[in-house]
Amino acid sequence: MKHDMNTEERLKHAQLTKEAKTKTDGDENFQYLVRGPVWDRKIIKIRKGKKTGKGVEKGQLHPG
Repeated sequence: MKHDMNTEERLKHAQLTKEAKTKTDGDENFQYLVRGPVWDRKIIKIRKGKKTGKGVEKGQLHPG
């Protein structure tokens, strides 16, 4: 089995993932994730949902 990313892309992804984790640890309202195609990875910010007995609070994932 082979990686779809070359060594440079894997290193960049690891660096962005570490940065996103650091940002997430410092923010209790948002989570930071690495997304995008391999050649254009970026960190995105999403609101954390409050856990309830039935999963994520209404309105956080799907409107309506």
